[in-house]
Amino acid sequence: MVQDTVSQEKVEIEHQHHVHEHIHRLHNSNIWRLLVQYSVPAIIASTTASLYNIIDRVFIGQGVGPMAIAGLALTLPLMNMAAAFGALVGMGGGVLISIRLG
Repeated sequence: MVQDTVSQEKVEIEHQHHVHEHIHRLHNSNIWRLLVQYSVPAIIASTTASLYNIIDRVFIGQGVGPMAIAGLALTLPLMNMAAAFGALVGMGGGVLISIRLG
């Protein structure tokens, strides 16, 4: 029981050290490097999603026909709104949790 408490305290101390290191890096790093570091994954994800949609439309157009493409054209804005709402809730929830945890 005592060993579990000690190991848990070590993990917590390591976590706090990692958080302080990350904050120090955010304060002292070059802004352009940070911009690239944080924006490249988002750009890759957006490009991948767009390529998926384009390839999906090609296969659906070839397999089903023009009516299926019309159905995709009608539902794509709804899917984008659902994804945007999910991102809104996810990011807002993350911020609230971070604020509450300190």
